[in-house]
Amino acid sequence: MGWVMVGTGVALAGFYLLINNANGWNGPNKGEGMVEAGIAAIVLSTPLFVIAGANKRKGRLALKGEPLTSAITPYRNYYPAFSLSINL
Repeated sequence: MGWVMVGTGVALAGFYLLINNANGWNGPNKGEGMVEAGIAAIVLSTPLFVIAGANKRKGRLALKGEPLTSAITPYRNYYPAFSLSINL
């Protein structure tokens, strides 16, 4: 989520520069709120990166073979299964 906020902030600031560069920076600047919203998004992404770093090792997604036994066949088959574990 932090990268989404940073990307949004950079995109908003970049669009502001593109819009006003097309006008040659003459006259009133358009979309001044875009820069403020972009800077706010970049600043607000910092706590999201901190939280993500603290929780980075708590969840795990694994692909492993699970045994499948049935009454019809006497031997075990293994099938691939996704496993999600979250350590709280």
